[in-house]
Amino acid sequence: MTFNLEPGIKLHRLLAPLFVICHLLFVVPVAHAAVFSFRTDAVSIRPGSELLIKAYLDTEGESVNAVEGSVAVPPLFAVKEIDEADSLVPFWIERPEARNGTVRFSGIIPGGLSSNAVFLFSILVEAEAEGTGAFSFANVAAFLNDGKGTAAKRRTVPLRLSVAPSGKETAVAGKEDLEPPERFIPLIGQAPSLFEGKHFLAFFTKDRQSGIARYEVAEKMGFRRFRYGQLPWREATSPSVLADQTLRSVVYVKAIDKKGNVRIAVVSPTYPPFFYKYEVIFAILIILGALFFYAVRARYAARAIRQD
Repeated sequence: MTFNLEPGIKLHRLLAPLFVICHLLFVVPVAHAAVFSFRTDAVSIRPGSELLIKAYLDTEGESVNAVEGSVAVPPLFAVKEIDEADSLVPFWIERPEARNGTVRFSGIIPGGLSSNAVFLFSILVEAEAEGTGAFSFANVAAFLNDGKGTAAKRRTVPLRLSVAPSGKETAVAGKEDLEPPERFIPLIGQAPSLFEGKHFLAFFTKDRQSGIARYEVAEKMGFRRFRYGQLPWREATSPSVLADQTLRSVVYVKAIDKKGNVRIAVVSPTYPPFFYKYEVIFAILIILGALFFYAVRARYAARAIRQD
């Protein structure tokens, strides 16, 4: 085939439309998807060995503010511990927990997060039998930080592992944790759409070493108590409906990490009793009264001695 160009027509003017047409026909647009995957240090281990499986999310340039799903653990492995201490998901609606070979999770990331390595949680497993199995995600979802709760396109990457005598012998050292959870401030809220409009308590903190095991809440009217062991504690999750809807009680929230370390936060009453509101004044009056009592008593004692 030959082209006969008329005088004055440049070759690049003729080829430019051709390049545009080829681009439209043959260049496929890239579809971004949230990718759930695993990372670990070995793909073949010996029976009895331990292995740490880490779950990650790649947002592929999108900003994601919520995730949910589950991880299927192959029957070759027993789950020993789940750790979300260093997770980039700050608020768990359903904290990762193993039940019947499945680890379910659901959490939110206020403000959204865009990263190719969003650490979700880790699963410490022990190989119990020989064979081949795969850790896989199921029913996963990632929601865009667009104000609409739009579900992002998603893709999962399973992790296939084998257990055999020829595999690698591995062990995971336990974390030493002598520090309590981080300081936190519980908040009291109310919304018509939640708990039939009742007042509720919201709380959250992190523990960078071993992770949070559970929370406990106590409510007590009167002055703030410092003998925390005598308070009526109950296990709770956030948000939690307050027992005292009059908001006249002191509220105590206890965060307990997986090693038993404790951090306690205290919320003063929203509508304190009269004596609580002026507790400093009452304390001063009590002290002055006691001093006056002892002074009078000492004076009468001294007079009685002189009379004798």
